[in-house]
Amino acid sequence: MTDLARGAYEQLITEGLEKQLSGIDPDLVHRAGLDPTDAHELMARHITALARRALRAVPGSDAQRLAGQVELANASRR
Repeated sequence: MTDLARGAYEQLITEGLEKQLSGIDPDLVHRAGLDPTDAHELMARHITALARRALRAVPGSDAQRLAGQVELANASRR
């Protein structure tokens, strides 16, 4: 069983998604390779979602949380 809702998805197949897909009938899953001319768009969308999740997860009060988010953003540039 999987937590994925029925529907069409266009996203990178990460290790986590691969585990979820393994619980679905293979006849219901269509996979296609990345088009090199569009790959940067899909990867950027994926990285954006990861960054958003990481920033939301920073704990603390408003001021502490903001400082932590700034620190995290600055650390990602290194």
